[in-house]
Amino acid sequence: DSSDGHHQADDVEDIVVAGDDSSTGDSLFVRWSRRAGLVQPHSARRRKEARLSGAADVDDTAAAAAAAGAASPGVPGTQRVYVKTFGCSHNTSDAEFMMGQLSSYGYHLVDSPQEADVCVINSCTVKGPSQEAFMTAVQRAKAMGRPVVVSGCVPQADRTIPGLEDVSVIGITQIDRVVEVVEQTLQGHIVRLLGKKSLPSLDLPKVRRNPHVEIIPLSTGCLGSCSYCKTKHARGKLGSYETEAILDRVRRAISEGVMEIWLTSEDTGAYGIDLATDIAALLRAVVGVLEAHPGSAGRVMVRLGMTNPPYMLRHCGSVGEVLRHPQVYEFIHVPIQSGSNDTLRHMVREYTVEDFHALVDGLKQRVPRLTVATDIICGFPTETDDDHQQTLDVIRRHKFPVLNISQFYPRPGTAAAKLKRLPNHVAKTRSGEVTSVFESYETTSWLQDTVQRVWFCEHSTRSQHTVGHTKQYVKVLVRRDEQLLGKSAFVRVTSTHKWHVLGEICQPPMDVEKGEP
Repeated sequence: DSSDGHHQADDVEDIVVAGDDSSTGDSLFVRWSRRAGLVQPHSARRRKEARLSGAADVDDTAAAAAAAGAASPGVPGTQRVYVKTFGCSHNTSDAEFMMGQLSSYGYHLVDSPQEADVCVINSCTVKGPSQEAFMTAVQRAKAMGRPVVVSGCVPQADRTIPGLEDVSVIGITQIDRVVEVVEQTLQGHIVRLLGKKSLPSLDLPKVRRNPHVEIIPLSTGCLGSCSYCKTKHARGKLGSYETEAILDRVRRAISEGVMEIWLTSEDTGAYGIDLATDIAALLRAVVGVLEAHPGSAGRVMVRLGMTNPPYMLRHCGSVGEVLRHPQVYEFIHVPIQSGSNDTLRHMVREYTVEDFHALVDGLKQRVPRLTVATDIICGFPTETDDDHQQTLDVIRRHKFPVLNISQFYPRPGTAAAKLKRLPNHVAKTRSGEVTSVFESYETTSWLQDTVQRVWFCEHSTRSQHTVGHTKQYVKVLVRRDEQLLGKSAFVRVTSTHKWHVLGEICQPPMDVEKGEP
């Protein structure tokens, strides 16, 4: 989030499945898909609407398209593609891999559906509003006459959702076939590729939305069975990437000059349980790669993504030591969801409030300035007033610097959706009280007048500032400077605020690649 407001943690519960579905190859794809009922021709009306709206520039000549800097509609792999993604950092990584393949094949990536010949929309189903925003984007693209390809958790979790009957669909483990699906969609076919297969390779080409940030998925899926979680239906059980595949991706990212490496997953603490390894061993290996790479010391930072208490608690000591490393942000995202053991049991969260305290306290013993982000669901159907008060007590105890607050949304097909909902005003009141407690304290005042090393990766979208982060992943705003991106600098903090601090550069910035001031 490059805004000046509340920094939202980028990892939310969002889940994946590994299965078995062999690839057919490009030449056999259409024939096989038709036999399987996966490819259907668009209606004549749809084609007519596309022509009338100019969706794919069907009346343009190749010469006119070239003169306008656009693609020739008749040449596969040259058209313009708009990619929109919703949801967590894992979803962002999936979209980056899809964009990388499309770009490598020759497609032109554009910034708006108006410019596009086809729209690829990557979905999130973790909350009702996320799915609604996705469906709105699909309807807008269709209203413009653009062919649409959808991907992500929404269609994978429920293949019968109204509004997706006339669009192509790519399953979560099928993102390595996005070029095939886009080609067929542009030719007027509807493709539905939802079969389960092995995990997509981490060696696929990628176009980073932020060129200074590499997002690496460690695994897909989880070992939990949360009663409110819809995305479990889409992403399923835990499937971890081999350690060496992750390390190769780290090496590649460093060689390409990134500043931050985000290790993301639906539950990083569960990494490797299916491979007879664990998150602590992986983190030590990642740090080893950083230490062995010339010029990366102090210039490439690693950020660990979301974890749930049960599995990370086993590695509290080892992970705490890694978080102390100079090239690892002192930041962790651990959703608690509720401060009541009764509510956690009804949520089927598989840990207690005491487990959460043990993890956070144990990590802070090793990393005293650790930034802990967490999530709260307000108004779960079985939540009582006492349960709610216990949640407020947890917030007061830990004074979380980052708190993602949401009201309960019943997701179709989940166990929690069958429970009687609390009145809307109760959930709204409780979320307001959680917000009030959260806003009653500030966690950045200790930074006032200190000098901190800050890594800069983006510009603010709301003000004339360049945005960076301290070792504790506290957001720092300095006067906008194009030369700062991709570099680190020492900053004197001049004022502190709830969501960020302001500062002034007090030393020339350091170049990530050269490692020199």
